[in-house]
Amino acid sequence: ADVIAVAGYGNFWVNADTPGQMSMTAILLSVVTFVVLLGLNLLTVKFFGEIEFWFAIIKIVAIVALIVMGVTLVLIGFTSPEGTRASFSHLWARPGGIFPTGMSGFFAGFQIAVFAFVGIELVGTTAAETADPERTLPKAINSIPIRVVLFYVLSLAVIMMVTPWDEVDPAVSPFVNMFALAGIVGAASIMNFVVLTSAASSANSGIFSTSRMLYGLAHRMPGGVVMCWVVLAFFLFVLVLLTQEADTRQALPVTPLWFLLLGAGWVGVRGKVRDDDTTTMGIQDR
Repeated sequence: ADVIAVAGYGNFWVNADTPGQMSMTAILLSVVTFVVLLGLNLLTVKFFGEIEFWFAIIKIVAIVALIVMGVTLVLIGFTSPEGTRASFSHLWARPGGIFPTGMSGFFAGFQIAVFAFVGIELVGTTAAETADPERTLPKAINSIPIRVVLFYVLSLAVIMMVTPWDEVDPAVSPFVNMFALAGIVGAASIMNFVVLTSAASSANSGIFSTSRMLYGLAHRMPGGVVMCWVVLAFFLFVLVLLTQEADTRQALPVTPLWFLLLGAGWVGVRGKVRDDDTTTMGIQDR
């Protein structure tokens, strides 16, 4: 999904006249992204950290720039083209206050917001390959709340200070809108590049985490045979879900192919493990 998102963001530049159609250049961009990330991750874990560092720098610079510009617009009393004056009071003085749609609206949005925090568990995944986990991991974990407040809560607060929540256009990125209000040329292209690197970062993290998890399962296999049946039950559950909507039914023919590939892989690996065990026992007998 992240690699497909990279293709979609790349399509913004190479196929701007017909955004609904995916160009071959954008598709090649997604393929190149996947090949490069996979190749670097296969070489050494150091490259994973280096890639994530630069991807993170891009996002941090964009968010900090947004916060600085937003606070500046509030301090100078900026007035939007719609006639709204930027103010700190927009956070509580607009109709409905902090919870304009009540607690039901809060809980409805809460489950969506939680999805944005997926990925912080990578801190634990990297523990096995950290040089000094006793010192670095507590520092990284304890700083997560500070980063959430700074990069999530503060940025949203600044956006709503300049553009109140009831005037936000859902069809336009609030980040793009903020840069556009500040008079920055090419705001849409800048943010499109930022979100493209974010999608590539997510794909990079996925390659790293899933490879380590699969290795751990193959090495230790907690649950034994029971977990194999759990996986099969999960796939059957996915099949049922795919039949519920017309668009998801399009993906249904692909799922049996995954079953065949997984089955073939399992048979091949299981046969190799048996051969290795037989060889080891023969050597021990000698």
